[in-house]
Amino acid sequence: MLGELISVKETSIAVSGTHGKTTTSSMIGTILAYAKKDPTMVVGGLVIILTQIQN
Repeated sequence: MLGELISVKETSIAVSGTHGKTTTSSMIGTILAYAKKDPTMVVGGLVIILTQIQN
């Protein structure tokens, strides 16, 4: 599923590692959302700020 999602996008960012993936992914997604880049995100946790940006 993730491979197919990533393959349709011109640019992709992946975050890996042992600790901090959700935090880092949330920060990247928030920056892109504020920049009006309309990011598609797959994050393993709740990103509260993104619901506030959409409203």
